[in-house]
Amino acid sequence: MKGSTSLSIITCTWDSEKYLQECIESVKNQSGNLSIEHIFVDGLSTDKTIEIIQSYQEECKDRIDVKILQSSPKGVYNAMNQGIENATGEYLLFLNSDDYLEDGILAQYLEQVSLSKKDIYYGNIDFFTPEGQHFPTGRFHRLRLFLAKLGFHTLFYHPTCLIKRQLFSELGKYDEKKKIASDYGFWLRATKHHKSLEYFPHIVAHFRIHEESLSTSGANADLSIQEIKSFRIQEYGFYGKIIHAIGILCKKFTGKYM
Repeated sequence: MKGSTSLSIITCTWDSEKYLQECIESVKNQSGNLSIEHIFVDGLSTDKTIEIIQSYQEECKDRIDVKILQSSPKGVYNAMNQGIENATGEYLLFLNSDDYLEDGILAQYLEQVSLSKKDIYYGNIDFFTPEGQHFPTGRFHRLRLFLAKLGFHTLFYHPTCLIKRQLFSELGKYDEKKKIASDYGFWLRATKHHKSLEYFPHIVAHFRIHEESLSTSGANADLSIQEIKSFRIQEYGFYGKIIHAIGILCKKFTGKYM
């Protein structure tokens, strides 16, 4: 589409055959004449992951530029950074290999982007369980944005976000020393430097909740809090310590760290 906004979708894989086809189908089935490249950063999978991607690459070669990068696994943020370094799209979307996009959503999303050209866009997400329960977000998005600008741990969910690629040159890529919360460090830098954000009021992606999900594992909760604390102090100094203390109080009384 002439004048359309180009998009790079980045998906990190490592023995991901179980859910990967559903992820791929959700990209293949997007409507409209879109300018999309889909980059897979693979950690030397030993199952059928690469076979699945290569089949997709061949089938969609005339309309989706599918790229495959392979190297020894060095953590999810290293893989995401590799995707950033090899992307050519004006905007980036990080889509987990076990999640999938809402039907037909990208044409609508990119239409909004073409009209305003903000630095970051964020939409709604639908969490779902193996039992078929769904928990869509969307309420209180203005409150979430306000709290994010104050440095609190309010999430913009990666699979719903379109991020201008240039921001990673300006603000730096993801901190590979962190295991869980490096995305928070990036959001913190973006809001600290007053990068423009805009809300897209629709479900963009469906996020699978299961025991293999790193971000939903209770065993990682304490590490996540420590990494978030580190980013807050790094970016805000004493104010960062205050935010962390408030977050701990919130966890004590509500069970949720902010």
